[in-house]
Amino acid sequence: MKKINTASLSYKSRVLLGGRRSYKECSDSSWIVSPEEKATSPRALFDLEDLDKITKVQHETSINRERSRILGGEKRHAPTIAYHFTDIQASNGNLYKGNMKYGLRGSRDNLFVDDVFVDIPSGCLSCSAMGAKYFGHWMRDDIPKYLASKEIALPLSCMSQMTQHQEDYSSLFGINPVNYLSGRIRELTILEDYGQNSSKKDRYDLLRSKIKNKYPKSSKSGVMILRGSSGEKRGLINEIEVIDFLKRNNFDIIDPERHSVDEIITKCRVDILIGVEGSQLSHFNYAGNDHGAIITLQPPNRFNNVYKDYADCIEMTYGFVVGDAGDCGGFSIDISKLDKIIGLAVNKINTNS
Repeated sequence: MKKINTASLSYKSRVLLGGRRSYKECSDSSWIVSPEEKATSPRALFDLEDLDKITKVQHETSINRERSRILGGEKRHAPTIAYHFTDIQASNGNLYKGNMKYGLRGSRDNLFVDDVFVDIPSGCLSCSAMGAKYFGHWMRDDIPKYLASKEIALPLSCMSQMTQHQEDYSSLFGINPVNYLSGRIRELTILEDYGQNSSKKDRYDLLRSKIKNKYPKSSKSGVMILRGSSGEKRGLINEIEVIDFLKRNNFDIIDPERHSVDEIITKCRVDILIGVEGSQLSHFNYAGNDHGAIITLQPPNRFNNVYKDYADCIEMTYGFVVGDAGDCGGFSIDISKLDKIIGLAVNKINTNS
């Protein structure tokens, strides 16, 4: 059965009368779980001429932010902060209190929602809007957030449907939040946990140790994870040429649409990851060897180096190659440039190991 989304209607009427308030403004209390930190970020590995190929960045970032990522220097890592609330209304996964909405399931509210009501005494949110949208953010953000959440209260998630890969990773890491869609949460904690601080690193390390203890290192030099047909189109025109080059250099190839999590992890127990920038590269997050390297193949019209932040946190090397624009929004990679960046990555790995 469906019912009217009363939580959304009440929120909208309050906004008309008094305007919107952020979740930080509406919290009853807050505290710092892990403090702000400063650290020096290394420069990424790349050919300076590649920057001239960039025509556009991914829509959720900016060219200034990407330049800051790849050029390195002193960085500020945001603290992890807990915000506590009482009497939260949940509807279709989104959270409401007065004229506050904490959106987790898209920006638009449905007028009618499923009539499934739960009453939860206390919990800590372990999911995120970005994690619900992108597999990569679910891997990098929501899995470690679960570990922090369970130290505070019962972990809660509004992700009612998960892919087979997400279910397998959840089983491997012991991720088992209580799912909700609509109802009342009498006490709720929301974590602001986007900073790559010491707490985040400790959680990454714990998750990586689970894989290291179960899966031995591979004899391969590296792995390429194919983008596949899911997600936004970022067609690598000369993908077969890139694959042939990498196979000749003792690289394995992963097709996430065909391989299981067990097969993917087994192949990812290597030093170097290569692939078109995208969520599929997150399979390397916890399986890649210590002090390894992530090399992304960048479409010139969607430049994004979010993996640089992660690589810095766990002391991996990060590099990229920007492709040449082709037909129908596709792009191609210069094999000689890729070979050069791989060589630089190998030198870094040998120095750090």
